[in-house]
Amino acid sequence: MVGPVPQPELSKLIRALLIELRDSWWIYAVVPVVLTVLSLRGWGANEQLATVFLVNLCATVGIGVSTQSMFVLAQRRAWTLPYGLHNPVLVLLGVAIGTELTLLILSSFASFDAPSMRRGLWVIGGVAAAVLATVGITLDRLRDHARKIELREEQALRQAMQAKLDALSSRMNPHFLFNSLNTVAALIEEDPAAAVQAIERLSQLLRYTLERSDDRLVPLRDELHCVREYLELERARFGDRLCVQLELAPELEELAPGFEVPPLVIQPLVENAIQHGVALSRTPVTISLIVRSELQAVRVVVRDDGPGAALARSRAGTGTAHRTLAERLRLLYGEAARFEAGPLAEGGYEATITIPQGVTS
Repeated sequence: MVGPVPQPELSKLIRALLIELRDSWWIYAVVPVVLTVLSLRGWGANEQLATVFLVNLCATVGIGVSTQSMFVLAQRRAWTLPYGLHNPVLVLLGVAIGTELTLLILSSFASFDAPSMRRGLWVIGGVAAAVLATVGITLDRLRDHARKIELREEQALRQAMQAKLDALSSRMNPHFLFNSLNTVAALIEEDPAAAVQAIERLSQLLRYTLERSDDRLVPLRDELHCVREYLELERARFGDRLCVQLELAPELEELAPGFEVPPLVIQPLVENAIQHGVALSRTPVTISLIVRSELQAVRVVVRDDGPGAALARSRAGTGTAHRTLAERLRLLYGEAARFEAGPLAEGGYEATITIPQGVTS
């Protein structure tokens, strides 16, 4: 049994019905005219035109509004009927209620033969309801078709975006592996024990890369752990020439467990700083990794005080890495993410990414 409709829900039902009536106003204008023309054919009684039109108008409005109300109520209250019976049952309910409503309205200002009028109204109601049902079914099918097309287009767009992300990730990972293997190779003859530790760290990095590279997002904590392992691997290679400063905001201890970032999004910035800052310098270079929270986002800064313009301001090769990273962020976050990079006035280089929380395309 259907209970009473709460007041807020009733307001929603009325608004939905008014929208339906607005979209089908032409039916209430055309049907009474058509029915009046059909009713007067052969009568030769133009003096009855106004009366016949008034009856047809009342019948069309009464039965039409009742029928549309049934459809709106069924949709809002999630009524379900066996397949094939839904529309006919709602139409019959609308015709029955609309017929009695029309008789009630007409009886207030005219006398007539109720049984005969009821039969006539059932005929009129059947025609009006059939038109409404046909229009409603057609519109529903058109909406469903448009919705399916929209879903297919959205799915195709997501698949294309994922394929592009995969291509960008695959372009980055071999470069990361190549540099790491060079680090291990350089240590084998110089310090076998350090080489063993480097291989262990490299295996952890490779495991992270293989397990996470297909993921759309990873926990920030895991990404920071990967960066630390990579920095330790490179410190084994460069020794005192590489100094590392980590500045992690205290609030990140609460934010990091639930905050997610794209995999291998910070490591390429650190790798770039080592390749173009540390590797080209004969003196110690400090790489600073600064991670801070900003409202619903995390700001990551990778800064180095490596060689000046004479050695590395061109940052050959940096453009491709930066474009790749910027494209990944754009595909995932749209305009919500920011990426900035460039030389510092006091010397060195800085790259900054701002990653929003819980916002992906």
